[in-house]
Amino acid sequence: MRTSIIQIVTITLMLIPCLPFIQAEPENYFRLTLHYNNGTISMKTLVVLPLALPTAKGSGDFTANLVSFENNTLNSTTFGFPRQVFYDSWNEETGEISGGGVFLLDEADEMVSICN
Repeated sequence: MRTSIIQIVTITLMLIPCLPFIQAEPENYFRLTLHYNNGTISMKTLVVLPLALPTAKGSGDFTANLVSFENNTLNSTTFGFPRQVFYDSWNEETGEISGGGVFLLDEADEMVSICN
């Protein structure tokens, strides 16, 4: 009897660290690939995975909201499109950098991740 109680307590103590990973209702992870073309944003792909992956809060000029059928915001994230390209120019005789600049791309893709 005492041995079985010790076994139950031992198993319980072993399972306690696993509690944060156990969820009653699985979350979904949405991964969108968006395309920017001269001010127009369109969705290229949408992948829904039945698990919650850690997502970093993004930064940028745009916001993606995950909205329920009842029009409640479940989660949101910000994102931007990598449109700036930095370049260097160099003196071919000396091999040293002599200038540079920035130009903007008309088109860019961005992957946005959001969990519910």
